[in-house]
Amino acid sequence: MCMSDKVAIIASILKPVDDTRMYEKLARSIRESNKYRVNIIGFGVKKPPSCPGVTHHCLYQGQRTGFGRLLAPWRFLNKLTRMRPDLMIVCSPELLLPAVLYKITSGCRLWYDVQENYQRNISYQSAYPKLLKPLLKATLWLLEHGSRPFVDHYLLAEKGYVQELTFTKNRSTVLENKFVPPAANVPKQSRDWFQLVFTGTCSRENGILEAIALAEALIKNSYPIRLDIVGQVPDAGILREIRKRAGLYENGTIQLIGDGQLVQHQTIMEYAANADFGLVAYQPNPSNQNCIPTKIYEYLGLRLPMLLQTHPLWVSLVNPYNAALVLDFNQYQPDEVWKELHNAKFYTTLPGPEISWEQEAQKLIMVLS
Repeated sequence: MCMSDKVAIIASILKPVDDTRMYEKLARSIRESNKYRVNIIGFGVKKPPSCPGVTHHCLYQGQRTGFGRLLAPWRFLNKLTRMRPDLMIVCSPELLLPAVLYKITSGCRLWYDVQENYQRNISYQSAYPKLLKPLLKATLWLLEHGSRPFVDHYLLAEKGYVQELTFTKNRSTVLENKFVPPAANVPKQSRDWFQLVFTGTCSRENGILEAIALAEALIKNSYPIRLDIVGQVPDAGILREIRKRAGLYENGTIQLIGDGQLVQHQTIMEYAANADFGLVAYQPNPSNQNCIPTKIYEYLGLRLPMLLQTHPLWVSLVNPYNAALVLDFNQYQPDEVWKELHNAKFYTTLPGPEISWEQEAQKLIMVLS
């Protein structure tokens, strides 16, 4: 157990307090260093995990676009004044302003954990209203660039951000979202079909509709497969579409776990561990061109074969292990896909420590010193 009197805070607005990066990676690594008592502040969940030296605090529980979200940064500032941290790690750009205000008055260390290139997200993803994009981009630019004089260090979730994000220049450390083994092994069930799984946020850009279309094509050709969709669907229109298409099939052939609600990462890993193939169907988009989805590292760590959208960066990562059937989710022949699923040999070389979070944790500990 961490015996330090120093307090570290890791904070986000929309990420749940048991988010795999905030909790399993950053918080637990910092706690194990015995340098800080760690507090995670984020989106509330019903049953946050229990871990000595790590405490969870709910900051927000409303809709992604709800009015209460506007008040969350100021609730965060109030928590800072009460908790008096020695280190703040901010994981949402919206929390940069209150974090800077607190730093000015307290002198504590401030880190910004850049989990996404939010400028590209706003520009190229459909989740953001077109009319609001110029305002959102301008506000984001002011927050990220205006806070630079006060941010002591940047943690980058992707190597590509070193070149993409100029405001992080000369004071950043890349901590990729590599694999953390689940707490318990999940035995794979014996069955007469191939179990496919799509995990994580279900959005248009993440390829959920293309993943369902692939499953439907295999089902229509009478191939024995089932698809589990395990993750939150934040877009109401996409959620209706998934419900409609899943409802066309009996006996859970296509089923949605999570619906519009958050799904605990432990649950996601349990479904992935029990599957036969994981679907990585992200659609080509400038917002993800230099990003490696966390689920790729998770599937590699679980030795789960993938159906992987063709993408040079992702293919170069999985090829050394023969871990995936690479295809274009918008153009394929179901018969050929089934033949590969049925006959191909995967993981002829097993992944090693290069895909593990342990290497990233050591870099984090060095920055803490």
